[in-house]
Amino acid sequence: MEIGDRVTTILNINDTTVETFGEGVFDGYSIPEGAVGCKAELALKNKCESPRIKLDQGGVVFGCECWFGPPVSFGERKVEKAILSEWRAFESHKHEHTGKWGEYQQCAP
Repeated sequence: MEIGDRVTTILNINDTTVETFGEGVFDGYSIPEGAVGCKAELALKNKCESPRIKLDQGGVVFGCECWFGPPVSFGERKVEKAILSEWRAFESHKHEHTGKWGEYQQCAP
Protein backbone atom coordinates (compact mmCIF):
# COMPACT_ATOMS: atom_id res chain seq x y z
CA MET A 1 0.00 0.00 0.00
CA GLU A 2 1.29 3.43 -0.94
CA ILE A 3 0.80 6.72 0.89
CA GLY A 4 -2.25 8.40 -0.61
CA ASP A 5 -4.04 5.16 -1.55
CA ARG A 6 -7.79 5.17 -0.90
CA VAL A 7 -8.98 2.80 1.83
CA THR A 8 -12.18 1.68 3.53
CA THR A 9 -12.14 1.04 7.26
CA ILE A 10 -14.07 -1.79 8.93
CA LEU A 11 -14.77 -1.95 12.63
CA ASN A 12 -17.10 -4.98 12.56
CA ILE A 13 -18.60 -7.11 9.80
CA ASN A 14 -21.00 -10.04 9.65
CA ASP A 15 -23.38 -11.59 7.10
CA THR A 16 -25.85 -8.69 7.28
CA THR A 17 -24.04 -5.60 8.55
CA VAL A 18 -20.80 -3.68 8.14
CA GLU A 19 -19.75 -1.11 10.73
CA THR A 20 -17.23 1.36 9.35
CA PHE A 21 -15.49 4.59 10.25
CA GLY A 22 -15.80 5.45 6.55
CA GLU A 23 -13.24 5.92 3.81
CA GLY A 24 -10.00 7.81 3.80
CA VAL A 25 -6.40 7.70 2.62
CA PHE A 26 -3.45 5.65 3.83
CA ASP A 27 -0.99 8.13 5.39
CA GLY A 28 1.98 5.94 6.22
CA TYR A 29 2.95 4.62 9.65
CA SER A 30 3.29 6.32 13.01
CA ILE A 31 3.08 5.67 16.75
CA PRO A 32 -0.70 5.49 17.34
CA GLU A 33 -1.05 8.39 19.80
CA GLY A 34 -4.68 8.70 20.86
CA ALA A 35 -5.58 5.21 19.64
CA VAL A 36 -7.45 2.84 21.96
CA GLY A 37 -7.99 -0.90 22.32
CA CYS A 38 -5.78 -3.87 23.10
CA LYS A 39 -3.67 -3.67 19.95
CA ALA A 40 -3.22 0.07 20.42
CA GLU A 41 -2.13 -0.45 24.04
CA LEU A 42 0.49 -2.96 22.91
CA ALA A 43 1.69 -0.69 20.09
CA LEU A 44 2.02 2.28 22.44
CA LYS A 45 3.70 0.24 25.18
CA ASN A 46 6.26 -1.13 22.72
CA LYS A 47 6.57 2.08 20.68
CA CYS A 48 5.47 0.25 17.52
CA GLU A 49 4.19 2.15 14.51
CA SER A 50 0.74 1.39 13.09
CA PRO A 51 -0.83 2.21 9.73
CA ARG A 52 -2.37 5.69 9.86
CA ILE A 53 -5.57 6.50 7.96
CA LYS A 54 -6.82 10.05 7.45
CA LEU A 55 -10.60 9.79 7.29
CA ASP A 56 -12.52 11.79 4.69
CA GLN A 57 -14.86 13.21 7.34
CA GLY A 58 -11.88 14.28 9.47
CA GLY A 59 -9.83 12.57 12.09
CA VAL A 60 -7.28 9.79 12.03
CA VAL A 61 -7.81 6.11 12.79
CA PHE A 62 -4.99 3.62 13.08
CA GLY A 63 -4.65 0.11 11.71
CA CYS A 64 -4.43 -1.19 15.27
CA GLU A 65 -8.03 0.01 15.77
CA CYS A 66 -9.73 -1.43 12.69
CA TRP A 67 -9.35 -3.47 9.52
CA PHE A 68 -8.76 -1.54 6.31
CA GLY A 69 -8.13 -2.12 2.64
CA PRO A 70 -8.98 -0.85 -0.82
CA PRO A 71 -12.55 0.48 -1.15
CA VAL A 72 -15.04 -2.31 -1.89
CA SER A 73 -18.78 -2.77 -2.25
CA PHE A 74 -20.49 -4.48 0.68
CA GLY A 75 -23.31 -5.80 -1.51
CA GLU A 76 -26.56 -6.39 0.38
CA ARG A 77 -25.07 -5.71 3.81
CA LYS A 78 -26.40 -2.76 5.77
CA VAL A 79 -23.62 -0.19 6.26
CA GLU A 80 -23.52 1.57 9.63
CA LYS A 81 -21.19 4.49 10.28
CA ALA A 82 -19.32 4.39 13.57
CA ILE A 83 -18.28 7.72 15.04
CA LEU A 84 -14.60 7.49 15.92
CA SER A 85 -14.77 9.76 18.97
CA GLU A 86 -17.74 7.82 20.44
CA TRP A 87 -16.06 4.46 19.80
CA ARG A 88 -12.81 5.64 21.41
CA ALA A 89 -14.73 6.93 24.44
CA PHE A 90 -16.40 3.53 24.79
CA GLU A 91 -13.13 1.66 24.41
CA SER A 92 -11.50 3.92 27.01
CA HIS A 93 -14.21 3.12 29.57
CA LYS A 94 -14.72 -0.61 29.13
CA HIS A 95 -14.99 -1.14 32.86
CA GLU A 96 -18.75 -0.96 32.25
CA HIS A 97 -18.36 -4.42 30.61
CA THR A 98 -21.04 -4.12 27.93
CA GLY A 99 -22.22 -1.59 25.38
CA LYS A 100 -22.96 -0.83 21.78
CA TRP A 101 -19.76 -2.49 20.57
CA GLY A 102 -20.21 -5.74 22.45
CA GLU A 103 -18.91 -7.51 25.47
CA TYR A 104 -15.84 -6.37 27.33
CA GLN A 105 -12.65 -8.19 26.43
CA GLN A 106 -9.71 -7.52 28.68
CA CYS A 107 -6.33 -7.03 27.06
CA ALA A 108 -3.70 -9.65 27.71
CA PRO A 109 -1.05 -8.59 30.27
